[in-house]
Amino acid sequence: MGLKDLPEIKSGYDSGFDDILNDFYIPVLKETKYYKRIAGFFSSSSLSVAARGIAGLIANGGHMDLLVSPRLSPEDVDIMKKASSDPQEIISKVMLLEMDNLESLLQRRRIEALGWLMANGYLTIKVATVYDDKGNIMDYEKVEESGLFHIKVGILEDEDGNIITFSGSVNETASAWVRNVEEFKVFRYWDEGKRDSAQIDIDKFNNYWNQNVSKVKITDLPVAVSEKLIQKAPKNFEKLEEQIVQEELKEKKVVKLSFTPFVYQEEALKVWKEHHKAIFEMATGTGKTKTAQLCIVDFFNECETPAVVFIICPQDTLARQWLDDIKKSGLEWDNYIIADSSSKGWKEELAYKLLEVSVERAGRKNTLFVYSTFDTYYRDAFTTIVKQYKNNTTYFLIGDEVHGLGSARRARGFLEEYDYRLGLSATPDRWFDEYGTRVITDYFGSDRYCFTIAEALHKKNPITGKTYLTPYEYIPRFISLETDELVEYKKLTESIIRGLSKAKNDSDMAEKIENLMFMRADLHKSARNKLVEFERILDEIGNDLSDTIIFTSPNQIDEVESILKSRGVFAKRITKDQGNTPLKQYGNLSERQHIIEMFVNGDCKTLIAIKCLDEGIDIPSAKRAIILASSTNPREYVQRIGRIIRRSEGKEKAVLYDVIVEPSFDQLEGELKKYERKIFEKEMVRISEISENALNRLDIIDEVYSRLP
Repeated sequence: MGLKDLPEIKSGYDSGFDDILNDFYIPVLKETKYYKRIAGFFSSSSLSVAARGIAGLIANGGHMDLLVSPRLSPEDVDIMKKASSDPQEIISKVMLLEMDNLESLLQRRRIEALGWLMANGYLTIKVATVYDDKGNIMDYEKVEESGLFHIKVGILEDEDGNIITFSGSVNETASAWVRNVEEFKVFRYWDEGKRDSAQIDIDKFNNYWNQNVSKVKITDLPVAVSEKLIQKAPKNFEKLEEQIVQEELKEKKVVKLSFTPFVYQEEALKVWKEHHKAIFEMATGTGKTKTAQLCIVDFFNECETPAVVFIICPQDTLARQWLDDIKKSGLEWDNYIIADSSSKGWKEELAYKLLEVSVERAGRKNTLFVYSTFDTYYRDAFTTIVKQYKNNTTYFLIGDEVHGLGSARRARGFLEEYDYRLGLSATPDRWFDEYGTRVITDYFGSDRYCFTIAEALHKKNPITGKTYLTPYEYIPRFISLETDELVEYKKLTESIIRGLSKAKNDSDMAEKIENLMFMRADLHKSARNKLVEFERILDEIGNDLSDTIIFTSPNQIDEVESILKSRGVFAKRITKDQGNTPLKQYGNLSERQHIIEMFVNGDCKTLIAIKCLDEGIDIPSAKRAIILASSTNPREYVQRIGRIIRRSEGKEKAVLYDVIVEPSFDQLEGELKKYERKIFEKEMVRISEISENALNRLDIIDEVYSRLP
């Protein structure tokens, strides 16, 4: 056997949950040939509790290199002196003991066993002594005033050269392995995704062992004894270790969240932790942001360097929503910056903050959040700064609505400098863009966690007893084009049909056909009877249009607003033309943020949107949507459903109205009728997919398919 043959070794252990001695330490030692260890504290008691593992290492012809602080128990110091000054005497004495059973010797006569290991060359010990700025040796009796040598790293290598490393809080003592609450991360060198982290541990050991560090003097044990660098610990050695551990915990900022994650969110975290790259394909409203926060916590707790999280969003409003969510989550950080066109001087500030976070500061984990947008993060001004000031920091890139990053232009921001990566989207695959989808997958990784709308609408939250998303009712409404619109529609369709065969080999004709299709789509979206049907829907709903979102086309928006005004409904527009710059009159919110806040607070009953609410904006109170203009792009209608089915107090059901243009098949004939049928069948697919998870899905199916000729 070897390290690779062991049952699954976890990526991390916590003695609050795991038996770190029997689940990890003993099994890996048994398969190890070379064990290299840095520990703040060492006691021969660790040999006793891990006897089975140490015996296996020696049976493998193994060797241990141990680098420790100079505070050791009196018994250990005495035997170390003897082993250094007269190894043959130690060997002779121990030979009279139970050498036929090394495991038993380690368990019952650990002091003698320690001397025997050293005398036979199985164990080499060096001492790390910390000096202050004046060149004085630290005083362990005053740990609160002195520098500590408390690095804990282990490197285990088997006879085939396979390597496992671990680093965390655990010392090399019995208390650490059996009684204390300890945690550490584990990195398999043969796992490509963990290799860089393992190499950091390996380099750290080599640098200390070979004296390639400052402020710490590394001394061979015999010299440390002769120079009286060894300080005997008092009888309550274990108590001293506990004191040091408490001091370490005060210094180490352990990041936690203020909310309890759902089971599916923890499952997603496990997928991401495997390679620290993944895509979360999670239904809108199921908490992609909170799931990403779990990854951020893991990143902060694992990262041994200054850490920077880059959160990239489709628009500034969403970036600021992330900022608010992070603040409410309980996550702590040292600083943040919004780096996009809405923030003056962001380039200089970004450079300064990246430089500042990279400077080590005692007693702190240096952390920084950078919030930016799709249209900023890929530009040279941004990427140049990110690359130039990386220094000794570790970067984590989160792409929200990641499907929007697959274009050749935006993918220029996919820098190798981002060490950790996570993509979020309810619909990560790009519509009719296989290449762009592959670009995203290649960068963010092939690991994917899925939690669909269907799952979120049927699985129950064990805390509330309700489904994770609000059930919805889908009400499709069919209208026809007016005569003049139908004439124009037929004219455009006939032109498209005539040009299709030529477009295959003629780029100019292909562009012309595309323009004709856009014109015809606009005719559909802005059909006059949609507004007539809209008034009928308003009559059914009645006077209370609170918590309602209306999706329109640019050509409809003025008339929709006029209709609502005539009915006494206070509505606000959400458009791409609204600024993202924080303004004093809006309480330092942008105009768009101010409008959304009015809607959430009930000061504005209805929102009229074109496309700006399609992605990511969190408005849990919204319970009704009316779609007057739409496309057959699945992403659009999935996102629009998501706007109204987020859970909110008092919301038991959401309602989605969908106004659809139905072809006048009785007025079409021949090739035109066949072509139109194919188009309408695509629309039927959209209707079918929306209704699939609706409360009234069975009622819709018969009605919809009866409309095909």
